[in-house]
Amino acid sequence: AVNEKPDLFILDINMPDIDGIELLKMLKEKEEFKDSPFIALSALATEKEIHAGMEAGFDSYITKPFEMEELIQKGILVKGTTDYRYPDAPQVI
Repeated sequence: AVNEKPDLFILDINMPDIDGIELLKMLKEKEEFKDSPFIALSALATEKEIHAGMEAGFDSYITKPFEMEELIQKGILVKGTTDYRYPDAPQVI
């Protein structure tokens, strides 16, 4: 993420050295990433945990286990565009 600006960040909430919410906050403090879309990916699936992730600033939250199609669709929705690799995906305007 240092040399190029990703189109979309997908962060796991449970990581070994830093959790996804902490990383989200660190990245959003940087000018180049403050408006970037972020999706949380986590096995933490209670309503309270999902709410905490959304309150922290994630644009969407996907619980594990998940279907790849769900990840693709949520990625398209938070980016607001279709991806050329998925021509059947809906255009979001």
